[in-house]
Amino acid sequence: ARQYKYLQNVLDGAFEESQQREVRLESITRAVGVVVLQHELDIVDSLTKDNLLDAMIALDYLQFDTDKIFTPGSTQSLLWRIHRHVVLSAWLADDQLATTLLDSFGRYAFIARFIHQHVGIRAALRPSLLKMPEVIREQWRRCERGETHDDGIMAAVSLVANLGDAISCGLVDVSRQELARFFSNATAHRRCRRPTRLFSSRTSSRFHPPAR
Repeated sequence: ARQYKYLQNVLDGAFEESQQREVRLESITRAVGVVVLQHELDIVDSLTKDNLLDAMIALDYLQFDTDKIFTPGSTQSLLWRIHRHVVLSAWLADDQLATTLLDSFGRYAFIARFIHQHVGIRAALRPSLLKMPEVIREQWRRCERGETHDDGIMAAVSLVANLGDAISCGLVDVSRQELARFFSNATAHRRCRRPTRLFSSRTSSRFHPPAR
């Protein structure tokens, strides 16, 4: 339980002497619980393309401590191991999974970190991102309001920056009209002046939406 902040908080709470120390996780199905309530290496080994998203949502719910490594002698975190497994298995070539992942990062910090901490994931998500730029919209508006850059905003920033790098390097062929349409849909602005300005510096951690 030490890797889950949620369970630590529950078990550290006050229990009356007559109470049993039993914790029921009604938000997590038994099938997903079997996957995530294991040691780090076993979690990764139990992941499939079909249970990946549900497992990551469960890890977010349980507040898995992504800043720590719980496997003795290991130098890699669970988040890194999952990303490596997903990239090598080419799971994000499945447009449905990639689309669902993009649609979820604004709600789940674990998924947002999964995206903004790993360039291989962002690269695999590019084709789906081009098809659904509206997933950026909420985080874009938060940037415009000057809100603190949390994991959701950082994921949006890194996705846009990665797309810009790919266009600059010739890895993605997109016309100016298509690019303008992308930013119009991403920002909900009818016109987005000089969208290529966002790509003037490679993978910048600073995000400045263009003026309306």
